[in-house]
Amino acid sequence: LKADTFEKEELPKIEQKLNDLLERAGNKI
Repeated sequence: LKADTFEKEELPKIEQKLNDLLERAGNKI
């Protein structure tokens, strides 16, 4: 797995998952 591929493809997916989790956590508070 190249760093380029990771940054362009995997990172956005991870960020999206984190954003979803943060939104859910924020809604609970």
